[in-house]
Amino acid sequence: MNELFNKNNITGLILAGGAGSRVGGVDKGFLKYAGSTMIEHQIKWIEPQVNRLIISANRNISEYKKFGHLVLQDSKDGFEGPLYGLLSALENCATDWLFVQPIDVPQLPDDLLALFCKKITQLNKNEIEDCFYLTSDQREHYLSMLINRKCLQALQRYLNANKQRVRDFHRQIGSVAVDLSLNELSFKNMNFQSDYQ
Repeated sequence: MNELFNKNNITGLILAGGAGSRVGGVDKGFLKYAGSTMIEHQIKWIEPQVNRLIISANRNISEYKKFGHLVLQDSKDGFEGPLYGLLSALENCATDWLFVQPIDVPQLPDDLLALFCKKITQLNKNEIEDCFYLTSDQREHYLSMLINRKCLQALQRYLNANKQRVRDFHRQIGSVAVDLSLNELSFKNMNFQSDYQ
């Protein structure tokens, strides 16, 4: 991994603060997948790849805290979208980079972050940009991102203007799409009760 993207310089963020409206309003973090809860699965997946870990959650806070990581609630009540979870994480991020993982995407490669960082350093650019997101062979995945904490003020201004679309925020700050040649199935969202055990 390039020195700029050393593991010690990256915090992981698991976005688990959604309303779960498509799974009957339950907390996706505690639904079962492949023999464990989603939060257990994602912690096991992301921990080896980062220096420290933040969990974004808006309910079951005491249960999430039992895993021993920093748990942050959105800065605005009412399940207003993932950018508010990102905002709280950037406000509390002690490393230069924040690697974001949605709670309901459990099938990405175990070495995803290393592949992500390697690809970024291979891009034909004079300077490293401040935010990158992944694409599959079919579409863009805006929440699977690596973002520098210097983007905090830009995100604050964006949300203060009552904007919430993740795609438009990426476009505003000039984020760069990164293609790791991953199949769309790797990014499968577990959106429905039938996706879980």
